[in-house]
Amino acid sequence: EVSVSVTVADVAGNVRIGACNVTVGYRFDGFRQPVDGVGLNTVKGGSNVPVKWRLVDANGVPVSESSSFTGLTVAAVGCATGAVLDEIEVTSNGSGLVYMGNGVWQYHWKTPKSPGCYTLSVHLRGTPSATAQFKLR
Repeated sequence: EVSVSVTVADVAGNVRIGACNVTVGYRFDGFRQPVDGVGLNTVKGGSNVPVKWRLVDANGVPVSESSSFTGLTVAAVGCATGAVLDEIEVTSNGSGLVYMGNGVWQYHWKTPKSPGCYTLSVHLRGTPSATAQFKLR
């Protein structure tokens, strides 16, 4: 959050000065392989999936501050019939959040062992959560 000073003048010469707090947001620039933001990502339950995304500021400058990531949640959901499946072939052995450079972040997500469908939500400061759908087998 940033404090901004504002000066406003009308045609009659009346001037008002004020300040307000503004939340500076980021722009989620999409998931990166192996995760797709569209379709149903499929992987074996209990796998460690490298969830990658790119984050930039309002000017398109890559964001490298770890405070931009505020968390990750997973919710069990019903499986959609007829969804396009995308098999994830790449898994990882890492853990936690890693900055890869150029605004690209990676979180090593340990999937639940239980088969079923899940929504993974990446929570980022100043931007709506980014979600991806998973089917665990």
